Order: sequence, then C-alpha cells, then structure tokens
Amino acid sequence: MRNFFQNLSYKMQQFMQGRYGRDELSSVLNIAAIICLILSLFRPLRFFIYIALAIIIWSLFRCYSKNRSGRVKELNAYYKVRTFVENKFKLIKGIIRDRNTHLYCKCPNCKTVVRIAKPAKGKTIRINCPKCKNSFEKRT
Repeated sequence: MRNFFQNLSYKMQQFMQGRYGRDELSSVLNIAAIICLILSLFRPLRFFIYIALAIIIWSLFRCYSKNRSGRVKELNAYYKVRTFVENKFKLIKGIIRDRNTHLYCKCPNCKTVVRIAKPAKGKTIRINCPKCKNSFEKRT
C-alpha cells in the first residue's frame, strides 16, 4: 500500500512538472467561486452557480497551464488592480480620519490628491501640487 502512494506521488510530480501551479490570484478566484456558490443558494440568485463554475474552470486552467508568461501577466494585472483598490480605501480612510483637521484637494492638472491643514471657513487658499508644481486655488 505504501508503494502505491509513493508511485501516485511520483506520477503527480511528473504531471505537474513545467506547470504554473497555484498563486495568490488562484486563491482569490477560489474564494470568489465559494462566495458565488453561497449566493446561488438563494432562489433569485440561482445564476451565480454558472458564474462560480466559470471561475473554478478559469482557476483550474491557470493552475495546470504551461504558459508561465501569460499567467505572470495575469498575476501582475491582478496586483495592479488590487493596489489601486487598496490605495483608494486608504485615501477614504484618511479623509474620514482627518475630516476635522485636514482638507484633501485634487490637483486639476495631474489629479494628485493633496492633503493640507484645514484653514478657517470661507477663505480662499493657494495650493501648490508637490507632484507637478501646479498652483491652484481652493475655497474652503
């Protein structure tokens, strides 16, 4: 019996040789599929089972693919989206945390968010963007 499991392990190692395997995106896809399966339990949301099935197939395709460069491009695109979303949430968290002491303004030229100390109400202030050195006015 021990020999059987050793042979099975060896055959599995041979099969997976050169394949991409699991990564963080595969784990996120599996979690999304589980969430879709849970949502599909409710009667009006039955179509989520098809979405979950598609996500599982995509995750398995990624794991067993031999096209490593394609999978790395997908992973980098995922990291880019995840970083964008994390930065937006950090900005919103900072705006809520500093709402009494600071003002957040968006530069009209480069769209960078600038954090400044909150001046008195009704005043017009001149803000210099640290990124593009553009100067703009904001009324508080």
